[in-house]
Amino acid sequence: MYEIFLLYTMFLFSSLITIIIVGTFLVDAFVYLFGEKINFKTVSYNISPVGREFCLGHWHSINIVYEYEVSEKNYSSNLLNSTNSVMKLSYESANARLSKCLNESKVYVVKSLPKISMIMPFSQDLRYYLGLIFSVSCMIFSGLKIL
Repeated sequence: MYEIFLLYTMFLFSSLITIIIVGTFLVDAFVYLFGEKINFKTVSYNISPVGREFCLGHWHSINIVYEYEVSEKNYSSNLLNSTNSVMKLSYESANARLSKCLNESKVYVVKSLPKISMIMPFSQDLRYYLGLIFSVSCMIFSGLKIL
């Protein structure tokens, strides 16, 4: 009886995590497909190390504050993607991604929702993809055991 409860709990939590991760990808897809690319002006940016260093390297977070204009009204935002997190494993790769973004100087904006803007849709780091793989595999495993 206790095992069934654990399997159901595992199935429900992995389903919830899968829905959240897929939801973030769908929000990125919505803004990418229905948003218009417009120019932005960079206010500030930085790359900061996050957490402790481990054997593969050190996570570095990219942060950008930018301004853009929609229908003659100025907006300011720091939203990078639906999770607002772009992290790379080395400073060099984070700097390359930041330079590419600043050189393109384009932001995706949905005209009917001008406060929703994204510079780097689909730039989630490896944590989200591994989380999706792990949660789907847990969901499949517990679902098959329940049946």
